[in-house]
Amino acid sequence: MTNYFIAFKPQGQPKGLLLLLTSFGETPQIASNETDIQTVASREGYLTVFASLHFGTQTFFIDSLSQAYLDQLIPNIQKRYKLTDKPLYLGGFSLGGSGVVKYAESILAFRHTKTKSNFCS
Repeated sequence: MTNYFIAFKPQGQPKGLLLLLTSFGETPQIASNETDIQTVASREGYLTVFASLHFGTQTFFIDSLSQAYLDQLIPNIQKRYKLTDKPLYLGGFSLGGSGVVKYAESILAFRHTKTKSNFCS
């Protein structure tokens, strides 16, 4: 099974999204059983999503295909749950955490380049 996620919804409209990437060899179901964060987040009004990527449990998360998949997955989840204008929090287990760090670096680099080019024009 590849490219799937498990979502834990709070009561009512979520305040934001907590997206957690699984570790290597782990399914979203297994990852969700390792923590209680989805209960705490739900109680606080946040949607929690545990996600696997393009190779399912056999992804390293830091490759370009995984990063591109996150570029598609995040807006799809935000649209599906009506969260496009809400806060987004990213986290991950083991290699999933490495994938999140790499993704954050690319977002910050893009924003820096965009800001720098806007400043120079």
